Amino acid sequence: MPLFVLVVDEPIIPLNSKTYGIRGCPLCGGRSLPWPLIRSLLAAWMFLGAVLPSFATRPAANYNFKLWQTQDGLPENTVQAFAQTKDGFLWVGTTGGLTRFDGDGFDVFDHTNTKALAESSILSLLVSHDGDLWVGTDGGGLVRYHKGRFDRFGARNGFEHAFVRTLFEDSRGVIWIGTDSGLFRLDTGGEEALEQVSDVTKLSVRAMGEDSDGRIWIGGDRLFVIEHGETREQRLPWFKENQVTSIRGTKDGTVWLGTLGGLWRLQLHEHAFARVNGIHSAVRQAREFFPHMEKK
Repeated sequence: MPLFVLVVDEPIIPLNSKTYGIRGCPLCGGRSLPWPLIRSLLAAWMFLGAVLPSFATRPAANYNFKLWQTQDGLPENTVQAFAQTKDGFLWVGTTGGLTRFDGDGFDVFDHTNTKALAESSILSLLVSHDGDLWVGTDGGGLVRYHKGRFDRFGARNGFEHAFVRTLFEDSRGVIWIGTDSGLFRLDTGGEEALEQVSDVTKLSVRAMGEDSDGRIWIGGDRLFVIEHGETREQRLPWFKENQVTSIRGTKDGTVWLGTLGGLWRLQLHEHAFARVNGIHSAVRQAREFFPHMEKK
């Protein structure tokens, strides 16, 4: 079974999806870390695993980790999103601009040097299957980086929403755009048809994911699931005090929900989400990777 790693407001917690038990953290020894630092560590961790194949076969203790901050070229220390394009560059979205990292230094793109970026704060990043980088901004709408050029994906495309909080591409190549004004669906095949999902118009979308059956899950202060073109709300009693911040479907059929108040899971063939004991803080990110690093 895969090793499921969670990033929360307390420690970084690796979770074994077979036993659902909390284990010690190989990066921080179970110590609490501030959230901006956790995001930076996760960015470095995933970047190394993506660009250095040998990293995936050696223990984390064999590597040195470096934290990059404003004195190293970042426009701001608060990292909100990251992605890696096919040319090997790591793109980091911060509250002060978008940066491109080549392993040595940063190139910064913001409203002062990039016309398409009307706002410098970057909320979400996505690399689509065709290699384009999609950038969701905090007030400046949706931007696409294609063949070295930034373009605002705006009114002429039928999209005028400023706050793009999350981006997701499903297994069929459809790009889902989560905004403060609901959910949008972009089919990148042919003429790039964009449409708003009418059943999810009053939701500030904070997280999206796909499960092993191809269902699309959309979360915020409510939870929706799209299956065979039909949208339905998944009503959950604990939503009065919670908000979905992260969604991850794993290969074993489990759907994981990270919320402001902990972690929940829906296992294969079950109909209700159950709380994962021991995690009560905000779960910001969830990743499934490096199963060989699990100690026997």
